[in-house]
Amino acid sequence: LYKFTSINDTNGTAEIVRISAENFPFQLTSMAIDRQDRIFVGTNDANSNLIQISKEDGAYQIVKTFNKKINDLTAWKCDTGSLNQQDSDNDGVIDELDDYPNDPTAAVDSYTPSELGMGTFAFEDLWPVKGDYDFNDMVIGYRYTNVLNSDNKSVRFKMSFTIRAVGAANHSGFGIELDVDPTLIASVSGHKTDGQNTTLNAKGLEAQQNKSVIIVFNDSFNHLKPAAGAKFINTDPSESSVAPFTVEVVVEFTNPIAPELLGEAPFNPFIFSSYERGKELHLAGKMPTSLADASLFGTASDDTNVNTGKTYQDSNNLPWAIHIIHEFRYPIEKNRIDQGYNKFVDWGLSSGALYKDWYGDNSGYRNTNKIYFNN
Repeated sequence: LYKFTSINDTNGTAEIVRISAENFPFQLTSMAIDRQDRIFVGTNDANSNLIQISKEDGAYQIVKTFNKKINDLTAWKCDTGSLNQQDSDNDGVIDELDDYPNDPTAAVDSYTPSELGMGTFAFEDLWPVKGDYDFNDMVIGYRYTNVLNSDNKSVRFKMSFTIRAVGAANHSGFGIELDVDPTLIASVSGHKTDGQNTTLNAKGLEAQQNKSVIIVFNDSFNHLKPAAGAKFINTDPSESSVAPFTVEVVVEFTNPIAPELLGEAPFNPFIFSSYERGKELHLAGKMPTSLADASLFGTASDDTNVNTGKTYQDSNNLPWAIHIIHEFRYPIEKNRIDQGYNKFVDWGLSSGALYKDWYGDNSGYRNTNKIYFNN
């Protein structure tokens, strides 16, 4: 899936950027767009598929399979006034356009990265030591759902996190820091804090923090364990895989707030040692929480300088944690990420200016024999 970023009618040229990380495993032959700006495509074979594709990240799902060919798709335009005007909750949004037709406090779900896809956080947990640099020590999928009312104010914020892989012996927890002021939060629920090292306040936020820090889980091994006879979780293709584990966290606000007060996704996710709460690892350029052990900065391979904003990077600007808006095909156990992804180092050395799509399946980008495809 590609997106046009500019069109020059004078010379007949256009610029496009690639949206999807991987090529679709279908031959697409027709397309239509509905009133909610969703893309639907069809295949043209004996058992044709009707497929919905997200324009945000290229994620897709098969809506229906027919026992006949789809020769073409079309979208039929109709005015909102032609729809059933019933408004069961009297919030000013008719049921047919209301994601919460029986709840007057909520009307619309807004997704990040998309309704169909999940983004990925991948961590190398030996920070500040370089480690094997395979970025599969903790792999977490995420999807955020901002629930808006009929005035486009946020009434609650839902976060779905899926532990996809744990290629490490170390025990680590996972948390996220939001920009929203803690006084605007009424409660946090759904997190899995059975474990050690963390304390929550009455709202469900982590205690002794200056900002809104949410502990999603204390220890991944409390929720996901290797298959029988396996050493790692979903990182070695010679071992049996296990089903991922999903945590749903819900943040309720004291009153509806402007969506921009939440901050900018992906916010500030991090892992931390299940036995040393102060040893936490963030995305490059993100700040540590109030409980981080600052004495670890500048040790081993770390080149953090909090005063200049350089954090959790080595001297070559390479990180220990990465964020991708797609489902990431992470490396096989003990294979460095640059062995699986040929453009990764160039991306890091350029501070992200070059090869922003280094994780995609573009020609020459990936060595598939070094990448895990078993889940």
